[in-house]
Amino acid sequence: MQISEKVWFRKPLYPTLKRQGFAMADMHVHTIYSDGFMSPKTLLKKARKLGIGLAVTDHNDIRAALQLAREDIMFIPGIEVNSKTNKDTLLYFYKINDLKEFYEKHIAAYRFGWRRLRVRKTMTEILEDAEKYNCVKSLAHPYGYLTKNIIKTLNKRSEIMRLVDSIEIVNGGNTRRRNTKAISLAQENEKAFTAGTDSHSIGEFGKIVTFSYADGVESFLDNIRQRQNFVMGKESSKLRCTFEEGMRTGMKVGYPLERAGYRTKDAIKHSIERIKPGMGGLKSRINIRRTRNRLMRRVKL
Repeated sequence: MQISEKVWFRKPLYPTLKRQGFAMADMHVHTIYSDGFMSPKTLLKKARKLGIGLAVTDHNDIRAALQLAREDIMFIPGIEVNSKTNKDTLLYFYKINDLKEFYEKHIAAYRFGWRRLRVRKTMTEILEDAEKYNCVKSLAHPYGYLTKNIIKTLNKRSEIMRLVDSIEIVNGGNTRRRNTKAISLAQENEKAFTAGTDSHSIGEFGKIVTFSYADGVESFLDNIRQRQNFVMGKESSKLRCTFEEGMRTGMKVGYPLERAGYRTKDAIKHSIERIKPGMGGLKSRINIRRTRNRLMRRVKL
């Protein structure tokens, strides 16, 4: 069966799919811990309402993943790693402890840039690091806009396609034409496929789901590797994508001011700490002087 025959560009039929025994998950979601606007608590509430699972794929961060891994939903431990040239790789782990170890050993010390959203590694190095773990490696939005487009990188670095397991064929922030090209790319290279909203706000979350017959994270990811999964959902409107991009740009503009504010607070706090010993000595001298004066007054009486 062609991959295109496993994709339905329409609003997900959550109740129908659930009745038929499918497990569903939005596999590309961002929270306040990277460049999103959703808290883990808000995500959890909507996921339960829709009856779907999810993979939080924050840029080079796992704090939200660690929180949601404790909840009673189908949660796929994930991360989106941005290379030093700002090309994105989605990684989905079978176990939260593997994600934690991967992050601590291969990501944490290499982060840099705005909100540490990039790492000082190439895509090849990131994928080679991930080879040591049981995880599904997926190319994010291969035909994305500007720096998110990785086709030129793939043409130069043929080993990347060899190292990945799957390709994100439907991304909520892309146009239908770009997603259709991603479907063809996965088909031509005989790769597995994933899909997700790439949502940064709660209004977009859950509008694209990857689904399959599975009873948990392990069988769900196994089905992806074996290409026994399906996709249902629609891309966001251009207006919505423009709005979200504008909000993220605003965050980038405000970030230096935010950091400057933190530095100013730290400087003031440091200055106060330096002054405190002197103030303590001054206070002691004042107390001594007051005691002496009281004694002098008593002697005069």
